[in-house]
Amino acid sequence: MKMLDKIFFGNLRNFFKSKVFLYLLLIIFVGFILRVIVASHLAPSADEAVYGTHAINFINSGQVSTQNQSPVWFFLADFFYKIFGISLFTARLTSVIFGIFTILVIYLLAKELFNRKIALIAASLLSISAFSIRYMVMEMDVTFTFFFFLSAYLFVKDLLRKNRISLLSAVFLGIAILAKAISFMLVPSFFLIYLIYYIKNKDKRNVLIGKNNIKRGLLAIIIVLILLLPILAYNYLLYKEKGLADVMFARFFNVSKDFYASIASTIQPFSFSGFFTNIHAPIKTIVHYDLIIPILSLIGVIIAIAKKRFELLILLSLLIPVYVFITGTSLLGNHFVVFLPILTILASVPLSRIKKKEILVLILIIITIVNIFTIKDSITSKSAIGKLREFAATNIDDASLVIADGRIYRGRIAWMLNDKHYVEASLLGQVFSSLENTKTKNIPIKTYFVECVKDDCGWGTIKDQPEFNQSMEDLVNQFREAKKIDIAGGGGYDEIPGEIYFRVYEATIDAKPGILQEVDKTHQFFFYPVRWTPKEVIYDTYTPKTFFDKSIDSFSRMALYLAVIIALLSIPYTLYLILKSLKNAAGKEKSNEAFSDNTGIQ
Repeated sequence: MKMLDKIFFGNLRNFFKSKVFLYLLLIIFVGFILRVIVASHLAPSADEAVYGTHAINFINSGQVSTQNQSPVWFFLADFFYKIFGISLFTARLTSVIFGIFTILVIYLLAKELFNRKIALIAASLLSISAFSIRYMVMEMDVTFTFFFFLSAYLFVKDLLRKNRISLLSAVFLGIAILAKAISFMLVPSFFLIYLIYYIKNKDKRNVLIGKNNIKRGLLAIIIVLILLLPILAYNYLLYKEKGLADVMFARFFNVSKDFYASIASTIQPFSFSGFFTNIHAPIKTIVHYDLIIPILSLIGVIIAIAKKRFELLILLSLLIPVYVFITGTSLLGNHFVVFLPILTILASVPLSRIKKKEILVLILIIITIVNIFTIKDSITSKSAIGKLREFAATNIDDASLVIADGRIYRGRIAWMLNDKHYVEASLLGQVFSSLENTKTKNIPIKTYFVECVKDDCGWGTIKDQPEFNQSMEDLVNQFREAKKIDIAGGGGYDEIPGEIYFRVYEATIDAKPGILQEVDKTHQFFFYPVRWTPKEVIYDTYTPKTFFDKSIDSFSRMALYLAVIIALLSIPYTLYLILKSLKNAAGKEKSNEAFSDNTGIQ
């Protein structure tokens, strides 16, 4: 016990004597609180409804990948669903966790490239970044950003310190791609960084292109390919059996375009003309939430250029390839999350030149206040969608029928009511017709009707469908006298804080006993059955027949499980890296060293 106390608690006491450790704790605490609040309140977008719904029960689906790839993200998202239940917060828990740990990784990267002062400021700016907080969503971007920069940090650290290619970097690159395919743009980034370092260090060229690094480079490629087996095997076996591929392969390799014709406008391939046309779009979107950070980052670039900083080239090498690719492919705001870590490091450069700690702290407080005001709706009011999900989980039992107003976006219905016997109102006639010939007598069934009070809850097209709108109003009138509960909106998008968004009516109707099972057959959303059942209707299942195909399938599943385990272990590993970075400095800093030393650009 004395040995344990000396090793563990002794080190812990030393860390708490470290001002840098305490600063990081404060930074993480502030970032965590803001992210938890927004993740719990923010109204979900249409894409979130797709990914958030597809994640439900993914682990039990038997799938090794999906039409949108990202199997690691789907696995992790469902992992948290299964532990904590389904709510807005749990749907975004992967983003919250990996968003927080991205702050720590950026501290490590900034410290590696510059110094501790810039690292602390960069971590602070990312912690309070309104854009980063706003996009704590049930999508892959925040999660892949963590693995993107963990891989980048390990690559840069091994290159600068040991003049070698990092194999651990390759591991996390593979995980990053399995979280979201955009991470593949790290490959050209790594090539650029290696080339820049090679050109700069003439005395190290023999080592950089020596046998050891060639072996490590080949091994790194093998590691990445093994980890990508879930995606590669899925597409190979699916195409072999059904002539289909996932959306990413359809987008970039002109495969299965006819099958995905209904979403053709959303799966356009990369275009240089698109990049040049929209080159300003990401910054314009980021500035809408984070005006100060982009301005400071531009000043940081100017200072770094004036000082001829090699580190600037590394940061630009990480930023430019992914910026070009995303801008030329898709302009959705959530895709720009990966730019913020680089911008915060650059923005820290001018702030690091402020010598008085009090002034620097005041500036950070002002930025925090401005950013909180920018996203105040997501902090002070909760989405009606989250409230209805909580109502359904708490109040609607398994023997009840739920009828959802057809003016509510289908994805929202599927996510909110995924585990209930729900039916869209527009399909209600079809369900009743299918039961007409059954000889059983009607029985009373407890029924909930969910009305879209504002007449358009997520579609954005109901105003152009007056007849459909009227048909829904006619159905609402049938429930007017029933017991009702109003659910107010908030949290952004088309919801206005305090205004009634949903109205839930509770009544009893007479229907055939088999109606609950019949409505469950309608549970299909965006190519897949909700909750991945029944499995027979999952369009992209396949049955390997040859020994080779069965082997590939088995190895792909093993690779996925390995990737998920590594992804979860990355959390304690990041903590280990942080504590290792702080260990030598713990208890040794002078009273104001972290902020008052002149450790800016030199």
